[in-house]
Amino acid sequence: MIKVINDKCKACGECILACPCDVLRMDKETGLATVKYPDDCQLCNLCVYYCPYDAMELTAEKNGKLVLSWS
Repeated sequence: MIKVINDKCKACGECILACPCDVLRMDKETGLATVKYPDDCQLCNLCVYYCPYDAMELTAEKNGKLVLSWS
C-alpha cells in the first residue's frame, strides 16, 4: 500500500507524474499529494523513487493482505 507522509510532502507533484497507474492526485484542500485510487496501485515503487522529499512510503500490504512477488 502506498502512503503519503504529509509532513514531508512539498506538493511538487513528482510522484503524481511518475505513477503509471494514475493512483495519486493533488488534494484540493491541502494542496498535497494524496492516494486517490489505492486499489489501482501496482506497488511499482516509482512514486517513492521519484519523490525528492522522501514523502512516499510503500508497504507490502494491499487491501490488508500481504503482497508477495515471485519474479
